[in-house]
Amino acid sequence: MPFRFFLLSLCLVCASASAQEAAAPAAPEAPPVPPAAAADPAGAATVPLDAAAVLSSIGVPRSKAERDEMEALAATLKEESALRREAADKAQAEAKTECWKKFLVSACLDDARVAYRKETSIAKRQERQSQSLERNVRKYDAAEHIRLRDEENARKDAENARKAAEFRAKEEARAKSRAGKQ
Repeated sequence: MPFRFFLLSLCLVCASASAQEAAAPAAPEAPPVPPAAAADPAGAATVPLDAAAVLSSIGVPRSKAERDEMEALAATLKEESALRREAADKAQAEAKTECWKKFLVSACLDDARVAYRKETSIAKRQERQSQSLERNVRKYDAAEHIRLRDEENARKDAENARKAAEFRAKEEARAKSRAGKQ
């Protein structure tokens, strides 16, 4: 499952990079990373999947493949959000029991509450991103439905016009044959 998140984050990075290249060819350099942040591999592993930059550039999918990719990304975000929320709930429950064993109970509980709020806020952001992706997928589906309906209506209109022309031609032929008999 972590490999799936790695692939998903790689796709997001590539998509955001291509969107940034299209928007601005000369991108400014990123600020230097502090050595403590660069040396902390655990901090890099806890960075949440953030599709906000990609969401702003993606919008409604333009093809079936983009739609399927967006739907998969929404499902992954939703799943990761649920896992993050579940982990936060579990961590808070464990922290509460540990805090009551310590001397400074209130401070420990406050710290646990802050950590819980931080994790749930990330989970809520992921849920909103997932909902936005799902909304875009539904917009694509609705537009596709309208397009197919319009194509079908145009086909039926053409068929009806052809049948009407055939009927008029037959009626004219009958009228001529009747006029010729009289």
